[in-house]
Amino acid sequence: MTLARRAWAEVVYQGKDISADLQPYLLGVSYTDNQGGKADEVSIDLQDRDALWRGDWLPGQGDTLQVRIHADEWGEGGGTLLCGTFTLDKLGLAGPPSTVKLSGVSVPTGLAARKTKRSRAWENASLQTIAGDVAASARMTLVFDATDTPPLDRVDQRSETDLAFLARLCGERHYALKVTDNQLVVWSIADYAARPEFTAYTLGESRVLSWSLDVKAYLYTPKVKVVYQDPWWGVPQQSTVEAAEALRGNAEDDPLGMEKQSFDDAAAEVIRQRARSKAEAEAKAKAALLARTEHSAEGSLTVVGDVRLVAGNTIRLAGWNKLDGKYLVEKAEHSLGRGYTVRASIKRATP
Repeated sequence: MTLARRAWAEVVYQGKDISADLQPYLLGVSYTDNQGGKADEVSIDLQDRDALWRGDWLPGQGDTLQVRIHADEWGEGGGTLLCGTFTLDKLGLAGPPSTVKLSGVSVPTGLAARKTKRSRAWENASLQTIAGDVAASARMTLVFDATDTPPLDRVDQRSETDLAFLARLCGERHYALKVTDNQLVVWSIADYAARPEFTAYTLGESRVLSWSLDVKAYLYTPKVKVVYQDPWWGVPQQSTVEAAEALRGNAEDDPLGMEKQSFDDAAAEVIRQRARSKAEAEAKAKAALLARTEHSAEGSLTVVGDVRLVAGNTIRLAGWNKLDGKYLVEKAEHSLGRGYTVRASIKRATP
């Protein structure tokens, strides 16, 4: 006997599994997994013909949902996706016909780390140490999935919330930050982009439902400058970082066939960031350069559901001719309704 292929959502509300209770009313479930800088989101659409959500089932403020997506007998791409724990932040009611939309976010709405501004400083501390202090202040667990950065001479949090400060610090060094399941997760975008692809999509195959790609012809930034204050002389200095290999000379990352060129300092981009040492300035310049040069194409890909298609993973595109290659998933929107599909926002990754 062959078991039927099935995709479904497991929903736990305030510690109680309500999946079976929701099933007669369920219209769809959507889960959005973001790479960083933005909370993950979940929404559940339901019929409300019995007016339950305006009465006995009306959620309370701060109630939580845990959501898992199951793809049973699915073959490649099947299994279970643990979406995480979400705090309900919105209940939308509409009609006729009577419907309800439950919306939740992965960052607790009352979390002090996203509301309370503070000022403090670290000296000779690594990014992992600073992130650990922020996690401890919020009573969260730190997951640091990257090679630790060298100690930073001095880092200042200047009247910022903890999450805003840490997001800024990570962004300046080309790291990603997200909050999920009471965890503060930090990882290197460059490290993730370098990981092997988990699958390849070929143009024309049945798994690919729709796609769009934009090619950025002049994205390449040859040099980046960061201005810092020399601690000995007390005068502004500049640190310039150049691309080791101009992406225009690499066939993998040069879909338009541009030739490698040399550039003088006039072509360098100056970024407005503070740095207290040459080492810190070089680290910031390198991160800015990576952010500007690692992608030459970006877009979206909608495919048949795959629980492996999550932010931070990489895929390979084939059949798009000069746009073939490795792509980094920046966002993945999983949708269950009349079937199971995923819409992924992707950017070309360096080889």
